[in-house]
Amino acid sequence: MNKTLGISNELISYIRGFSKESPRLHKIRNDNISHPQSKMFITPEQVSFISFLIRLRKPSLIIEIGTFLGYSAVAMAEAMPPDCRIITIEKNEDNAVTAKSYFIDYGYSDKVNLLCGKAADVLDGLSSEYLSKAGIVFIDADKKGYIDYYEKSIKLLEKGGIIIADNVLFYGNVADQSDKSQTTEAIRNFNNHVFSDERVNACIIPIGDGLLLAEKK
Repeated sequence: MNKTLGISNELISYIRGFSKESPRLHKIRNDNISHPQSKMFITPEQVSFISFLIRLRKPSLIIEIGTFLGYSAVAMAEAMPPDCRIITIEKNEDNAVTAKSYFIDYGYSDKVNLLCGKAADVLDGLSSEYLSKAGIVFIDADKKGYIDYYEKSIKLLEKGGIIIADNVLFYGNVADQSDKSQTTEAIRNFNNHVFSDERVNACIIPIGDGLLLAEKK
């Protein structure tokens, strides 16, 4: 069997030479470089890939589950068409305040609607108004909730829409059968759940910490 090319630090640097952050994204990353969870930002090559999908898909609505400090929402806002808007969900109030400040500073406050609360509850609240309306849903939140978020997102996704989930390789731990930690098992269960779902076509892209793509049939 042919093997996928291993990604060395040198090769990552080479790839990122073609995946440069915009000045806005660079500022968000630099502003928060000392944040204890700064590693939660998606990588520049993931930004390039997700932005490419957005420009290709041209959604009118993007839903993000897990705003954190607004980095990925700004990245998607930079790529989205003029008639698109983003609903992003964040449960941590301090993170939400920081993210909103970037949305205001960068002129996206009328295009990006941040809802603060538990993702499952917020998604339930969106189901009546946005049933089958979202072109893209990006899941990057607590891993134990991924299956629940996925099931709620499927209802909000239009036909041909795409769910993107981050961290599905979880630092490579999903392939280590000796790792029985709750988070690793949650990601394994999520991956198995999606790939056994006949409502979607799915694949895993090994960039960053792994992106799972599921297209609604």
